[in-house]
Amino acid sequence: MAENVTQLKMHVKAYDNNVLKIKHATETVGKIRENLKKYDAELKMICAEVELSELAGTFNFGITTDLRQIESMLQDQINTNRARVRVATDLSTNGVTDIEREIAAEASLADDTFR
Repeated sequence: MAENVTQLKMHVKAYDNNVLKIKHATETVGKIRENLKKYDAELKMICAEVELSELAGTFNFGITTDLRQIESMLQDQINTNRARVRVATDLSTNGVTDIEREIAAEASLADDTFR
């Protein structure tokens, strides 16, 4: 009985240590995600500024400038950017199923280990 109690204490300590490690890793990943979102937003803003600069350079404002042509160019640019966002969204789901399966397998293995 004493040996079982000792082993139980050892396993509880190991479990607590692992929980602490997971919490720490989760916090670290959260901070990294926040930084990535910040950098992604900054990158998108810079790209938008570059695109606007390039687009503004293509305009030839004069008396003969057709406002419908300008509107059409702007609409084309908007449609292009929307398409890019759709593609990026579609690509973001690649591999998610595999990760979810891996997490489920690890959880199942952990459950089996502690039973």
